Amino acid sequence: MNADLYAVLASGVVGGIISAIASGIVEYKKLKDSEAYQAEKDEREQIEFYRQKWLEDEDQIDKLRDELRTLKDKEK
Repeated sequence: MNADLYAVLASGVVGGIISAIASGIVEYKKLKDSEAYQAEKDEREQIEFYRQKWLEDEDQIDKLRDELRTLKDKEK
């Protein structure tokens, strides 16, 4: 009798887990296609673009400072 009860409970737990996973996948697909997700994704891409541009500009500034320092040293 206990074995049958455990089998029923185990199958219920497994069914619940499968149901939760399936629901999660469906909700993820809905979210992925939503406008809010797309807007957030665009914003993240813009942030990354401008961050990369800022880093490149910082590198250029450092390069110019080094060049200026080198020219000043040559004058002395």
